Amino acid sequence: PTRVLGDFLTKSYNYVNLFLFQGFRLIPFLTELRAVMDWVWTDTSLSLSSWICVEDIYAHIFILKCWRESEKRYPQPRGQKKKKVVKYGMGGMIVMLLICIVWFPLLFMSLVKSVAGVVNAPLDVSVKITLAGFQPIFTMSAQQKQLQTVTEEQFHGFKQKFQTMDTALE
Repeated sequence: PTRVLGDFLTKSYNYVNLFLFQGFRLIPFLTELRAVMDWVWTDTSLSLSSWICVEDIYAHIFILKCWRESEKRYPQPRGQKKKKVVKYGMGGMIVMLLICIVWFPLLFMSLVKSVAGVVNAPLDVSVKITLAGFQPIFTMSAQQKQLQTVTEEQFHGFKQKFQTMDTALE
């Protein structure tokens, strides 16, 4: 096929085109949509699955050509260690980016719920008392409707009640 990867991103081989092309490929289903649309409007004897395979092959070739071109423009002698600025700068940024991608949604959702006043009440509470590896002496479990919310004043009163009892602290 003569029109595979005929878009403007694949006209030259450099970092800008490489990263834009990789970004284009990261958008869900956009690559497949483009491949199917190209297949529909291009005269070809290939089946759709073969067309998508050819598109994938050309995409990988384009990516490799971009990397080879960057190696030509910015040569690195063989056997020479990478500079610490490059390793820690680029590697550190990638590590931070991955941490942000993983942890940001978790932190954001937990902070939004806590700031908005939404209480994440427990659904199940289990208590088990054992002595040095023996069978449990006491086991208790409470679930959803059996659990009661305790205000701060009630908890403070509970603490005051047992704070003066020495046997409660043992």
